[in-house]
Amino acid sequence: MIQVAVLSNDLHLEEALRSAGLKAGRVGLDILLDSGRAGSAPAALVVDIRGEPQLPPGLASFRKQNSGTGIVLIVSSLDPHMMLEAMRAGVTECLQDPITPQTLDQAVRRVLVDALPEQLGRVVAFVGAKGGVGTTTLA
Repeated sequence: MIQVAVLSNDLHLEEALRSAGLKAGRVGLDILLDSGRAGSAPAALVVDIRGEPQLPPGLASFRKQNSGTGIVLIVSSLDPHMMLEAMRAGVTECLQDPITPQTLDQAVRRVLVDALPEQLGRVVAFVGAKGGVGTTTLA
């Protein structure tokens, strides 16, 4: 099951994610930072800073410790200065208020797809020492 942490006072965000079929839960900043250090960080993090003048302290260090966790930021307005700070802190998606459950779901799913590890394959090369030894057939 997918784990999405919600850092917000808005109960509707958690409900919208759960109605979309995602496992979501609200957390406090201190609990989130502790879980990041313990290695049990969520797959995605939704941070609501509507009405706040700046990003939560510790968000950039959380992202550095948990590079696989995607971060969705919800803001009141798309202020260029705030967006630049968010990019520097490692925020993956930025949504402007008002948001709908559909736009929130789409943003979180984009973040989750980006956070999935790539499937590693194996490349095998066949080189014949001279022509006519069956290298093409073997390949």
